[in-house]
Amino acid sequence: MVEVALIAGAPGRGPCATAPARAGVDIPCFVYVLRCGEMTVLADSGPDPAQARVGGFEVIGAPHTTLERALASVGRRCADVSLIIHSHLHYDHIQNDGLFPNARVAVQAREVAWAQTERADRFCVGISAFLAHLGHRLTLLDGDVELAPGLCAIVTGGHTPGHQAVLVEHETGTVCLCGDVMPLAEGRSAVPVDAADPTAVPAFFRRAHEAAWQLVPSHDPGLRDHPWFWGSGSE
Repeated sequence: MVEVALIAGAPGRGPCATAPARAGVDIPCFVYVLRCGEMTVLADSGPDPAQARVGGFEVIGAPHTTLERALASVGRRCADVSLIIHSHLHYDHIQNDGLFPNARVAVQAREVAWAQTERADRFCVGISAFLAHLGHRLTLLDGDVELAPGLCAIVTGGHTPGHQAVLVEHETGTVCLCGDVMPLAEGRSAVPVDAADPTAVPAFFRRAHEAAWQLVPSHDPGLRDHPWFWGSGSE
């Protein structure tokens, strides 16, 4: 996992109702580099400071350089990435796809439809340009899908209508990259304050508990101490 940037000065409790009240929280953004056989896969691609600023969001970091360095550390280049799986279409998860010209991009069809309507929230920045740039590389998913051996996208809903998580079969068990259905570890089983469908969140946690998944939150500073952590985009 690679920390590519910080969202600067997020107000109040940040993404989770159970988090301690703090003013000006800096929220880390992570990208996950997965090796599935011969495939190099990313879960999300993180925000880009210039694109984020257009939407009124301040992002600190150098995500392009950080991603290039992280891939090089495992003997890969940006051109080697063959698949990007987006948990959802908020700006802080999608803005570096242009670095990976050979990657198809997997998103739930429901998410793409929602992000183009008036019901989409302010975190859907530049969606029309994003989709136009992807063109034929966009792969629309309909429900839970196995994308490669040991790699699945599963629909969670909750944070956004078409939100999905990523399941990875690892030697330690099944790892769930939760996306923003679980932004912080301290919010385990709590409903994020900005959930589009609050009823979907406890349903996800029930499913995760029954399957004994190892849950990895999306924006938790504690991930910097995780054994899979690579580095910081805010260095």
